[in-house]
Amino acid sequence: MKGFNMSDENKDALTPVKANEKKEITSEEQALVKRIKKELGISEIPTTPKEMEIFITKLVGKALSKHAGSSSVAFGEMVFNQLGDLILTSTDMDQLASAEVVQKFKDLATKFITLLSGISPKDQIEGMLATQMIGIHYATMDALANARSFKNPDIKNSFLNSSAKLSRTFAAQMEALNRHRGKGQQKMTVEHVHVNAGGQAIIGNVQSGGQKKKIGGGSNGG
Repeated sequence: MKGFNMSDENKDALTPVKANEKKEITSEEQALVKRIKKELGISEIPTTPKEMEIFITKLVGKALSKHAGSSSVAFGEMVFNQLGDLILTSTDMDQLASAEVVQKFKDLATKFITLLSGISPKDQIEGMLATQMIGIHYATMDALANARSFKNPDIKNSFLNSSAKLSRTFAAQMEALNRHRGKGQQKMTVEHVHVNAGGQAIIGNVQSGGQKKKIGGGSNGG
């Protein structure tokens, strides 16, 4: 995300906020910076609104990183920017632009952490997939909302088709996440087992070639 405001010419392109709300940061903001600037690797205290915007990006990035499956602040910043581009509306941007930086941090962190915590990424791959899944979910809901808004059947069907494709993409992403987490292991079920006299059948999970397979059986004897 490039800033906290949106261009009038292109509502999909985020642009930096003009530094016209205040000329210096508040004492509350200064206290916040002093408290955690070392953690973020910031040597100098921000003194302008633009510097505070950079600081708040790092701050939210740090808060997001562990919820996005990483210990890297840079990765958290990346997820923050991508989620901002995907889901924040022009109204959100206007509200953020006029908010004090501490409230801005709380609002953004709460919104994004809430979205990520339901998926609970365990590593950066899961963090990137979770970010995509959130984006696909929002796109699906937008398509459904647009379908409801139009009376023209061709336009309505176009949005409904888009929402159906997006829903299938979301389901595929869930399957990919489960496979990555090892929940998509192949299972083999044996319905008929013949055991010769003196043999023994095993019911349960048998380790074979690094992969568990479930087999069924019966008691001793044929």
